[in-house]
Amino acid sequence: MANRETIPLRNSDLEEHHCTVDLRKQKLRMSPFFRELSAVELTVIEKKFSAVHFVAGDNIYFQNERSTMMRVVMQGSIKIVRHTLESKKEPLDMLKLGEHFGYLFTSCNDSYTEVAQAQTGACIKPIRMRELHSLLVKYSEVAQSVLNIRADCLQSSQEQILHLRNTAG
Repeated sequence: MANRETIPLRNSDLEEHHCTVDLRKQKLRMSPFFRELSAVELTVIEKKFSAVHFVAGDNIYFQNERSTMMRVVMQGSIKIVRHTLESKKEPLDMLKLGEHFGYLFTSCNDSYTEVAQAQTGACIKPIRMRELHSLLVKYSEVAQSVLNIRADCLQSSQEQILHLRNTAG
């Protein structure tokens, strides 16, 4: 039998999960990218996102899959793991409401270095990279938030490297 792609099963708990526009904006505002925006700006931005529901155990994306979206957790929790060369799952993060995952910037060759999996029933708001990039151009507050978050990640990475260097020798 040929390999087939699997489609996430419907979760009846999430079938009932129909957020109002105000509730979606409230949850989206929990993301650090959108905290500083006005209600009107947030309404415009919210329309750029779609919504996808997953049941516990569903894979949202796979390691080495081409990265095309940034996602925000609207309900549930998402487990981020990396498969090692020894075929072990290395846990990286557990994401909750308002947190983002996927990549913010991609080039034509970027792929995910990890697997994202629904730990519980989850509602995810993905946005395609080209839409996200248009938001960065239009809303300086969003661009500044992205720069601040990337700077924090870079500093954290540098601190980890320094710690590893100091403990190795």
